[in-house]
Amino acid sequence: MEQTLILCSNDALVADAVARLGERGFALVGLKLVRASAALAAQHHAPLVADRGFRTAVARMACARLSALVFEGAGVVDEANALVGTAAESDAAFACASPSAAAAQREICLWFSPNELVTSAAPSSASADAELNYAIAAASAAAASAGDAGGVEEKVQKRDKVAVLSDKVVDSNPYSRLMALKKMGVVKNYEQIREKTVIIVGVGGVGSVAAEMFVRCGVGKLILFDYDKVELANMNRLFYTPDQCGLSKVEAAKRSLAFINPDVVFEVHNYDITTMENFEHFLGRIQYGSLTGGRGDLVLSCV
Repeated sequence: MEQTLILCSNDALVADAVARLGERGFALVGLKLVRASAALAAQHHAPLVADRGFRTAVARMACARLSALVFEGAGVVDEANALVGTAAESDAAFACASPSAAAAQREICLWFSPNELVTSAAPSSASADAELNYAIAAASAAAASAGDAGGVEEKVQKRDKVAVLSDKVVDSNPYSRLMALKKMGVVKNYEQIREKTVIIVGVGGVGSVAAEMFVRCGVGKLILFDYDKVELANMNRLFYTPDQCGLSKVEAAKRSLAFINPDVVFEVHNYDITTMENFEHFLGRIQYGSLTGGRGDLVLSCV
């Protein structure tokens, strides 16, 4: 199905686009409010890099508060361009639409991950059943725990986020033993690990263990790629649990790892990176997925 991307800094124009394109039968499948980094803006305008206006175009986009919208439907590219055309020439607002269907595919991959687009197709029954089973299992476990405690709710031990790493040796400091590496001279600035972004492809036997170790060490951001689901056959070697069966491995991993260390920023993608449709988005996340909008610091292939 044909899709197009619209970027606009004027809320009134956004509302107008949603209303008019909706009236013409086009489906809104992606919507979010963003402030693009200079790196993302440059990547968006990459086909114009040889043009004299390239720098100006990047500067206008990078400093703007933008609504990013993805519409779907036959002929939507031409309709969106006709609608946005006059606004794009205005100095008062920034607005642009994908110039072609091919350009739209490239641009959408820069601004949205596949799981952020809600297409008109309903989710598979297997996926819906997996989410339902997970929710029911979690609720049942909580109810059983309360019953075993004589009706008194059992509190699950969680920890708050840690703003600044400390080498203070106390039971409540999850980084005390790691910061000891700095005291012993093994590393100079252990705190810098929180600035690093690690990308792991494949969250199976090797990838799940690697992800857990990076999370326990306090890495700043972790990006996970996999397209498989958790199965009971995985229980002999992975850190997944039976109640997660049917979930995508990246989603199950994110839930477990975020519980271990809430300081880490997680980004997960449930797709096969080897397909033409997904490979460009995969490369984009390597180049622009870090905490600062730049290139990731380490990529691990665990497939």
